[in-house]
Parts: sequence; C-alpha cells; structure tokens
Amino acid sequence: MVDLPQKIGKYDIVDMLGQGAMGIVYKAFDPLIRRYVALKTIQLNFTQLQEDDIVQRFLREAQAAGHLNHPNIVAVYEYGEDDGRAFIAMEYVEGRTLVELLKQKHPFALADIHRILGSVLTALDYSHRMGVIHRDVKPGNIMLSSDGTVKVMDFGIARIESSELTQTGTILGTPGYMSPEQLLGESVDLRSDLYSTGIVLYEMLTGERAFSGQSFASVIYKVINDDLSPPSRLKPSLPGSLDALVARACAKKGKDRYQSAAEFSAALSRAFSGQPEVPAAAGQPTVVSSPSAADVPTNMDKARPRRKWPVAAILLAVAAGIVLAIGLMWPIGREKPHPAGLSPGTVFRDCATCPEMIVIPPGRFVQGSTAVASDGEPADEPRRPVAIDYALAVGRYEITRRQYGRFVAATGHPSGGCNTYDGAWKMGADRSWQSPGFEQTATHPVTCVSWNDAEDYVHWLSKKTGHPYRLLSAAEWEYAALAGKPPADIGAADSAGACEAANVADHSAAEVYPGWKTVDCRDNFVHTAPVGSFRANAFGLYDMLGNVFEWVTDCWNDNDADAPLDGSAWIEGDCSSHILRGGSWFTQPAYVRASFRNHFPADDRSSSFGFRVARLP
Repeated sequence: MVDLPQKIGKYDIVDMLGQGAMGIVYKAFDPLIRRYVALKTIQLNFTQLQEDDIVQRFLREAQAAGHLNHPNIVAVYEYGEDDGRAFIAMEYVEGRTLVELLKQKHPFALADIHRILGSVLTALDYSHRMGVIHRDVKPGNIMLSSDGTVKVMDFGIARIESSELTQTGTILGTPGYMSPEQLLGESVDLRSDLYSTGIVLYEMLTGERAFSGQSFASVIYKVINDDLSPPSRLKPSLPGSLDALVARACAKKGKDRYQSAAEFSAALSRAFSGQPEVPAAAGQPTVVSSPSAADVPTNMDKARPRRKWPVAAILLAVAAGIVLAIGLMWPIGREKPHPAGLSPGTVFRDCATCPEMIVIPPGRFVQGSTAVASDGEPADEPRRPVAIDYALAVGRYEITRRQYGRFVAATGHPSGGCNTYDGAWKMGADRSWQSPGFEQTATHPVTCVSWNDAEDYVHWLSKKTGHPYRLLSAAEWEYAALAGKPPADIGAADSAGACEAANVADHSAAEVYPGWKTVDCRDNFVHTAPVGSFRANAFGLYDMLGNVFEWVTDCWNDNDADAPLDGSAWIEGDCSSHILRGGSWFTQPAYVRASFRNHFPADDRSSSFGFRVARLP
C-alpha cells in the first residue's frame, strides 16, 4: 500500500485515486479556494527520459487542457513542482468512468448512448476549434458524474499547435482505440479523435471491444487490417441506421471518415432517430459534408479491400512505444469557397475567416406554441403552419468577437455605449462589444450589438464575399431552432438536460446573482460561453437557445397572426423595433424556448444581445 503524503504544494492529500507507471493521481483539498481537486503527479527521477524532457511534457499537458473551458471537459487549474514531483491540479469529478460501466456489462439504452457520445463530440468539437487534439479518446477518459454530466478528461497526450516536443513516428494513445495512422506513427489530425470516438460507440452499442487480442502486436495488426462487423450483426435489435454511422466513423482512412466532430454529431442524431444519412454532393472534396449511402456499405466485412501491412511495419510501430506525452496537433486545412447548390448537411465557409455555415433542408413546421406568459395570457399564439420550401445556409455558431472584430477593424464601425448587468441593468458609455462587463475571449459570441450593428455587419460580409448574407427571418430562425421537432420537445430550460443543451440562468449564475429564477443544474458559466460549448441540435446548429439573444430581420408586431407563411421576414408594423429570439445567459427559464419573441429598439445594445447570419446556398 502506498503511503500518502500529507501535502503536495498547497494541497492537502486526502486519498489515492489511481496509480500509473509514471505517477499517482490523488484526491486533494485546496485550503485556499476550499475545494477538492484531482492532483495528477509525476516523479522527476525517471531514467527512461531526461528530467527536463519529462517536466516539459508534463507542463505541455497542463497547457493542452488548461486553456479549455467547457462543461464537458475536466478543467485544469494549476501546474506546479514540489519535493521531486511535478503536479497538475484539475477538477475533481465525483462519478464513474465509462470503462467501469462497460466492464460491469452495464446495459446502455440507445438514448443514453446518444446523450453520452453527443456530449463527447461536443467537447471534441470545442477542443479541435481551440487547436487541441485529444489523441487518447477511450472509455477510461470519459467520466459520467453523479449528476449525469459527461466529462472528457486527460488531454495529456494532446498535440498543441506549435509544440516541437513530440515528433512524427511516436505512438501516443491506447492501442485498441487508436486510429491506423496513429498506430503506424504517422501524423494525425482531428479525424483520429473521431475514429476513436467511433470505436467507443461500437463498444457501447455491442458490449464488445472492437479490436482485442492476446498481444499488443495482434491488436495493432487487427486495427490496421481488419474491418468491423456491423453492430446489428452482433446485436440484431440495433437499428440498421447505426451500421452506416459506425462504418463511416471507423473508416481506415481519414478522408473516408466524418470530417469534424460536429458533422459526426449531426449524423449521430439522424441515425438514432432512424433517419437515413444525408447524401453528399459529388465533387466537393474540400467541403465538409454528410456521407452518401453509396459511400458507406452496410456490410463492413466486405466493404473494403483489406490492406495488409507487413510484420516489419507492425513491429516498428510496437517499437515506437506508447508514451504518455504532450505535443501539438498538425495544422487543420482551411476550407475553400464552396460551389453553388450544396446539399443539406454540408458545412462550408466562403473564406478562411468567414462564419462557418451549414445547409439546412427545406421543411414545414408549426410556428408558435401554447406557452402562457407571466400575466396568464397566451404568449406565442397563434399557432400557424409555415412552409420553408427552400434550402438555407445558416451560421453554425453565433457571430464571435473575433469575427465581429475583423468587421470593426475593416470599417471603423462605432460601438460605444451598451446596457450591461451587475445586479441591475444600466447603460454605460464606456461599455461595448470589447468591454461587455464580463470576461470574454475571441471565441465567445459578440455582445453589445444592436440590430443596426448586425445589419451593417451582414452588408459588409456580403460585399467581402460576393454572397448575399443577411439575418434570418423570425420564421426561419424558429424552424432552425426546432430542427424538425415539435415545440413540446424543445424546452431545453425545463428539461433535465438543460445545462448540456443551452447556456441558461442556472446554479452557476445564482451564486453570483442571488434571487434569480434558474434551472436546477449547473453549466459552469455565469455569463456567455464560447460558441459551440453545448450540444448541437439535429440540424447541427449550436446555441440556438441560450447564450445570447439573436436579432432577426422582422419588425415588431404584437402577434404573428398576419405574418408571412412562406418563411420570409415580416417587414411591417413597428420597424423602429426588431425581434430577438432564443433567450440568453440572463434569461429566466420560462422564456428560453424556440417560440419566445422579444423586441427592442433597432439601436439598442445589450450584453445579452448577439446574432448569427444566413444566406441561400
């Protein structure tokens, strides 16, 4: 039994959580902040590597995860050294890892698999956009907290942009979950994480390891050469739509897999709802798009000619070793301008710095809801059928500070004066999108923008790209937010999973602003969250609910009784005011719903106001 040290750095050691070849993980208590942490330590007297190299690698681990702030990622607080140890203090999560549940043959309902893997993909989408590839996605690094929150941990062998510590040819990760290119010591990109996630999905669906063997070399051989049997072959009760999903995710070559975590997540939602894959348009190799049914055979055993790797190559890979180290991801290629007429599900950018867009399909929906306002009167009536008989490209994320900053830098657009909240709303002449009264980064949604500001931005973007960008209409926005579901299914703020679905007023906010009406959960954000921090909807759109209110084109009217039924904006009524949709970090739960309508003067700025863009594909 290992004797516990009393202290490491400032931390009081409480218990040992785990032990590995290079160090120990402790449960510890921070007496200053008065919170428990997980303290990951490593001895500095290893003979396998130079001490300086170990310290640098361990420091890189802290740097890899330290700048990631996401509710589905275990937070890293501090790096330090003490008495011959280096340590990383990180968020302590009470719960169980996915590997523990799998070892116990825990039966996962399809809804639970969807929720867990959807949260993992949301975390990976965020980390990839922040420039970090995990490189060791496996059940042991997926934690299910006691309140049901999914947490991805141990970015310790991530590659971070610009690191020179880890070279091509070094294998990092856990063999049974690693991609073929990773096992062969080749350079990897974000698609390697998606492969590993697909392998985890396979194990959750079937209860069986995707690749196993009696030796390290035999596992490597199978990963490189053997195709998976379709999940429904091992478990006939599974829907056939999952076979194509797993085949795509676990393709041997990166180009044949999903090209982003968001694309994988959208396909996951379709597959679990029994929908077929959205066909990809031909001849678009640089555009992220959903797979064609012709590209994904359902018989995975015979779908692909097997490539046999020589024993020497496998032994070379084994010799490279599994090293827990940190370095940097390889640069991700930029998107190129896309051709016209893209199919639904396609993701594109019109330039390297333009907003990322996704094409949503045509459809029909019932606008409005039967919700009741605080005065007891109907809030969102009348309910009325609306037809969106055209494909529409919608911004996958709200416009960020970085994107808006480019517009301001190019045009000199004025931005002073904003209503901000500090226990009460007040106008501050010194407040602006750069200073909204709380801390933000470049990936947070821009706030303190008026409807006029948003209109000026889309006009500038249209001129810059040669494409007619605009704000969504109110009907388009509601259709995009519902994403094919009835209004009763959308109330994220009233559901048990509210803090996985949207950044809303929650326990985190109530601690800073006592007396708020909040949802009964915690998302760890008081104000805005970086875009894409929460689960995407079935159309692949992020933050349609919560985070910031989004301006739409329509003028204000007391109700929608006479609004157009074809999805177009209603440019009649009080056009000195315009509509805002979706709720925000500040909004009380009852109003965070797809049908809720709010309005403010066109020149009003608030730290809860933002926007996203749209255009015809």
